[in-house]
Amino acid sequence: MAKAARLVAVAVAVWVVLAIIGALMTPPWRLQPYDDHIALASADTSIASSHSGSGTPIGTYQVRELTITIPLAAGVSVNAIVREPVGAPGGRPAMIMLHGAGTDDASEAYGDLAPVLASAGIVTMVPDKRLDNYSLMHRDYVAMAHDYEQEFDALRALPGVDPSKTGVYAESEGTWISAVMTAERPDIAFSVIAGAPVYSGRQMTAMAARTYFAMADVPDEVSDNIEKLSLLDFSLVRFNYADFNAMPYLDRLTQPTLVAYGTLDPSMPLEQGAKEIRDRAANGSGNRNVTLRYYPVNHQMRLGSMLPAPGQQLDPDYARDVAAWIQGVAARTGADDWTTPMAAGVQPDQLFAVPAANGMTSGALSIRSLTQLVVLMAGGLGLLMLAGLAGGIAAAIRWLRGRQEDRRPRRSIGLAAPLWALSGGTTAALAVTLGYLGLVSMDAMRLTDNPALFDGGWIALRALGAALAMAWAWLLLRVRDALRTATVSMTATTTVTTVTTAMGAAMICAALAFWGLYAV
Repeated sequence: MAKAARLVAVAVAVWVVLAIIGALMTPPWRLQPYDDHIALASADTSIASSHSGSGTPIGTYQVRELTITIPLAAGVSVNAIVREPVGAPGGRPAMIMLHGAGTDDASEAYGDLAPVLASAGIVTMVPDKRLDNYSLMHRDYVAMAHDYEQEFDALRALPGVDPSKTGVYAESEGTWISAVMTAERPDIAFSVIAGAPVYSGRQMTAMAARTYFAMADVPDEVSDNIEKLSLLDFSLVRFNYADFNAMPYLDRLTQPTLVAYGTLDPSMPLEQGAKEIRDRAANGSGNRNVTLRYYPVNHQMRLGSMLPAPGQQLDPDYARDVAAWIQGVAARTGADDWTTPMAAGVQPDQLFAVPAANGMTSGALSIRSLTQLVVLMAGGLGLLMLAGLAGGIAAAIRWLRGRQEDRRPRRSIGLAAPLWALSGGTTAALAVTLGYLGLVSMDAMRLTDNPALFDGGWIALRALGAALAMAWAWLLLRVRDALRTATVSMTATTTVTTVTTAMGAAMICAALAFWGLYAV
């Protein structure tokens, strides 16, 4: 009974130490619920101007489609699909349409919206995305803006297009690029911004992940990893664009702007982002001509579900309103000349606030980069493998010689069992934890409520963490007994194996503490 009590007491002490380590790795701030909800003047999203009324209706013109080639740099050119209204009068408004993160070929993007807008008398151009300088790891939004600006100039030069009525349309990631374009090119006539992240990728990812996890009912202890990960320096994998800051460009937004969000989109700052755009345009450039619209659609402005899926229909009200707004802007409608509200639509409900960029720089006292985290986990595994290899080689040598190392009978220290338990347990715990976090993240991003995995898996992981604390206690007590027993001595091989195993296991347990396994 006394031995069991000592084992439990030491295991509790180990748990407390690991809990303290985990607390030191946890930022002092948390993503907060968002409660500064935007005020909308009407649920009706329709747009009209005192200069143009509700504009030329969609479907007025037949649409002609042609493909042109636009040179961008030496040896680099892209194709662009142009859709133009047949028989529409000259001096037409026109718009270049920028890709989001999910498409790159012109035929893959805006295949429903671009023709519909063209049928209302608006020339649209959808170019291919340049890919020789664009990848998962590397994206230069300023350079991409300069490419799109060349394509914008090609659009302005097309027959029948009025250069002074030519603007830009962007969705999602493309809105970072359009922010650069509108700041650098005051000759852009207008800007349509749909599903805009507004903030940096690091800030947005933190907010979006917390939203997805909350909607899928992931345990809070697991969700707390979002703040930890948001602090990390990801230069190891060269995510150089995670901290791109669009704010200085939005401060120079002088063009009339239509901001649109889908209220079913859990990944974007539906209210906070819209206010940011509107306030920065007003305070930075004195631009009050910013129209806000909210639709019951997802991130791709499609009806049907929160998550994008094949075959979803574009909201016809959205297409109608974009066309009417562009026609109003082309008619030189100012901020005070709209006959419909500047903010209207379905009331949005942003669940979490985007954290401030400067607030995200403070926090944990350790592990501030992905490199450190990977070294901690991989280094721990490496030491365990080295210890296992050394122990195995020593055992094989003893077996081949058929004797103990110095031929003298020696009483067993009894470290083999706790060493193997600690080594195997920590390795298994790390693998299971990483697998669990991966599965949880995938289910959460699909908004799948999976309590058996989320809650049951977390309880099982915590139990595994308790078992590791017991393994540590077992080993520590055995080592203490060995050191206190004069008739038993530890060979050099045993000492090295024990120390190496303990170091490797400690590194992995520190990583497990980072992932919240020992949180209290």
